[in-house]
Amino acid sequence: MKHNLKNKTVNNKTALIQVRIDIEKKHEMERVLSTLGLTTSQAMILYINQLVLKEEIPFPLNIKSTDPNLNEFYLEQASIVKKLDQGETIPDFHTRNVDKLNKK
Repeated sequence: MKHNLKNKTVNNKTALIQVRIDIEKKHEMERVLSTLGLTTSQAMILYINQLVLKEEIPFPLNIKSTDPNLNEFYLEQASIVKKLDQGETIPDFHTRNVDKLNKK
């Protein structure tokens, strides 16, 4: 079965994913993908297929910053995400992190 959503036909066996990103990052991404001969959709499909296949982010996640406070912030964020994934609740998650950023 197909549906017409705002003049776009969508097959029930596919899903639409929308992402908001900074416009300059979008242009930079498109420039890089163009040199690789890929569209944004093709790159996302490659990423998603690798994520599903490997059951992990298909590239290393690195924190590169000269600001040690920022590195500590990102490490804490990763720790919080892991705790949330394990079912823990962190009621002051937002407040604690906003306060930390405001101290900079």
